Amino acid sequence: MRPFPAVTPVCAALLSVFSAAAQAGTFPIWGEEAQARGYELPRTYGLTLSAMDIDQPLVIDEIRLTDPNMILDQLVAVEADKADQESQTYTLRADMWVFPFLNLYGLVGYTEGTSEAMVVPFVAGNPVTAEPVLFPLDFNGTTYGGGLTLAYGIGNWWAAIDINYTFTDLNIIDGEIEAFTSSPRLGYRWPMGVHEYRLWAGAMYQDVDQVFRGQLASLGLGGGLGELLQGIAPDGRFEVRQHLVSPWNTLVGAMYVYDRRWEFILEGGFGDRDSIFFSTGYRF
Repeated sequence: MRPFPAVTPVCAALLSVFSAAAQAGTFPIWGEEAQARGYELPRTYGLTLSAMDIDQPLVIDEIRLTDPNMILDQLVAVEADKADQESQTYTLRADMWVFPFLNLYGLVGYTEGTSEAMVVPFVAGNPVTAEPVLFPLDFNGTTYGGGLTLAYGIGNWWAAIDINYTFTDLNIIDGEIEAFTSSPRLGYRWPMGVHEYRLWAGAMYQDVDQVFRGQLASLGLGGGLGELLQGIAPDGRFEVRQHLVSPWNTLVGAMYVYDRRWEFILEGGFGDRDSIFFSTGYRF
């Protein structure tokens, strides 16, 4: 696992900026009015470190192999039906409550993972192997983006929807992977003095760009398949088009708030996509 990129200097810089803004007492807009009506608001600014693991099946639409001389295009074909993708993402997020009902945030992090498919390679129309062989895509790169959270509460019941858009610059492909995520949640809170417990249920929707393009040499394919492709076209390229089996999965989660500053979240997802999420945040 590679180290999280430059957490300490980034965290220190963001903490300095948000501390200055917090002392100015500018946000949230309409915060005093909301508190006068009996609403209990969280502290305005926050920094959060999080880790998320996602395991999900994919449907492979097409695997194309090309090269400048069009040898792979005419000679080699690869067939596959599905793949399994697992990824881990570690992020640092900075957020602020602009209004009592609207939180805006930006994030930066690191993503790594693998997408594995069992494929059948054909040369001149004939299968190369009697059994399918492994076609792995091991990837890692920097993730960055931003989003917003809309929230509303009545008594101890609350509802929220989180929407974000991220980009991931992966090492094995040309360009970036774009992802849109939306997560509605409904929950209940138990305030206990300065402490608070929350439980919720919800769902996650993901729309992820699943077109991978790059150099075959960057994949590090081993065994017979790697030797075969390297021998035919050392400068060959790949294009993999795939989509999620389902964009939705179910979420259940819990939060513990300690002294209204430290927050700890654990959330799990299940369905066609399995996920586990953990975060530690500090508000000021």
